Amino acid sequence: MNTFRVRRRELPAGVIHLELSGEIDLRVSGDLTATQQREIETPGVTGLIVDLQRVTLLDSTGIAALVVGYRAARRRGIGFLVTNPHHYVRTVLHVTGVLGPLTVPIQTPPASDPQPAESGA
Repeated sequence: MNTFRVRRRELPAGVIHLELSGEIDLRVSGDLTATQQREIETPGVTGLIVDLQRVTLLDSTGIAALVVGYRAARRRGIGFLVTNPHHYVRTVLHVTGVLGPLTVPIQTPPASDPQPAESGA
């Protein structure tokens, strides 16, 4: 059974902190996308921090959800930052080529959106 949970905290200056826990896979990636989108569209929100410290699994649909959140924030001029990816989650983000873009705060629109690295397989 998946124990995915989102804990929301409001930080100063309109920043929202989402602490995720459990497994982010096909069953919950749509929920993550919707949660991020709702926060990004909320008036007065200036930044979104997605904390992965308690995430135990992140599959390709979870990565896609994070990239969708990143792109949505960028379009609205809102900061977006993924924090605390560890062990397996960090490795998955690194191998797919999105670790760098997702873990650097958006101050100004970046030159390009993160794209998963193509596999030679």
